[in-house]
Amino acid sequence: MPECTLCGRPGATHISINDLPYCNPQCEAADNPAPERLHPETEHLARGIAAREAAEPFHLSDCEGELKVWWESVLRHVTRDPSTGEITGFSPPSSYPPAAQVIDIALDTWDPGEVETDDQRREQITDLVTARRLVGMLLTEIDALRAEKEGLSETARLSNQTAIKACEERDARPRRSAVLREIAKDARQWASCQIEDLAMGRYAEELNQRAEAASSQEGGSR
Repeated sequence: MPECTLCGRPGATHISINDLPYCNPQCEAADNPAPERLHPETEHLARGIAAREAAEPFHLSDCEGELKVWWESVLRHVTRDPSTGEITGFSPPSSYPPAAQVIDIALDTWDPGEVETDDQRREQITDLVTARRLVGMLLTEIDALRAEKEGLSETARLSNQTAIKACEERDARPRRSAVLREIAKDARQWASCQIEDLAMGRYAEELNQRAEAASSQEGGSR
């Protein structure tokens, strides 16, 4: 089995475009596998997460080595950035449902950059809270792209129908022209016959008139 001279994979050879070698599509597909599509069950789970985030957003606080994730609804004296809506200050609640404090971790350090393990925990929990917040935005973008795709598909379908109709009309023109030519030919033949019949009739009538005139003259001479 031949091998691609560029990547060495069996089963394919490179191709040449303008005297430059390229891996053929089989090799490129191995280098660039298609991304995994969003499974319907996964999308269903994602929409559940987005709905819970919309109903009860999380807020992450990192203060004096206490890493906590709260329900936003239980926080007190909340202030927000007017441009982004992000929480810039709050007071912790004096009482709250047990589930309202999602995460409560006491770190060994107060500031990032001192202990790697603490930095990893800060990063991981920040990723979790941020990912939960982004799920809804990404699903909104997916819905918009799907709607756009459906619109483009409908436009393409209508364009295809228009193109097919135009081709059918174009192909039908010669047939219509041929039919019209045959009709015109038949009409000319019919008209010619009618004219000929009319001329013969007039000639016969003229002969009859001459014969009658001759008979009258002959009778008068007698």
